[in-house]
Amino acid sequence: MRGKLLRRGYATAFMCASLLTLPAVNAGAAAPADIPAHHGAPNPALVARYHTMEKHDNKLVKNIENVIYQPRSFEPGTDIDGDQYNSQIVDDAGAYLGWDVLTPSRNYSNVTRNPWLHFKLDRKATGAIVWRSDEARPGWMNSWSRSGDVVIEGRTYPVYRKSLNAGDHTLGGPARFNAEYERTYLLLLAEENGSPTTDPLVPDGKPAVEPNTLCPQWLHDTYTTIGP
Repeated sequence: MRGKLLRRGYATAFMCASLLTLPAVNAGAAAPADIPAHHGAPNPALVARYHTMEKHDNKLVKNIENVIYQPRSFEPGTDIDGDQYNSQIVDDAGAYLGWDVLTPSRNYSNVTRNPWLHFKLDRKATGAIVWRSDEARPGWMNSWSRSGDVVIEGRTYPVYRKSLNAGDHTLGGPARFNAEYERTYLLLLAEENGSPTTDPLVPDGKPAVEPNTLCPQWLHDTYTTIGP
């Protein structure tokens, strides 16, 4: 399937260039395979896979409903929630301009479960949590250090930073019981030295890849999907 701009309920296989998302699926559906590496890229995608753990029929299951991964996209003008009915646009990215942004599902902003968000990093990275709440941070964030602010929809939010090793990681739930509107925290990611990840290389003689457009045929043909 060729990728298009994500809209609620639309299943997207992949996106071109700076925006890459996984399919939006219902709770209880099988989680997808690892995200394929960009063709010709000096490094594969920083986030290899991700999911949250949600209750479905009284069982904990892997879920990626409304979870969005956007490489190199944390910048003014980006809608980090992907919700056409209630967009949340970045005004000022601060020191995190151009970082990858992983937005956990906004449907589960009152979850206290820990672990909740699961993700795997292809290599060492620097992580940053944008805490979009006036409430106290949960205990699992105690190992993250305060590091600057960002502005989204006119509101200034604190950011907490941490070095992350390659491999599997987990974060706890947002635990926002008294939220004015359901918003989860954001996870920003960059290379180990804090530099944004690099764009995929375009092979000689191939047309450039534009974000949020249909992928050119040469890129489309390099992607394969493996079922559960």
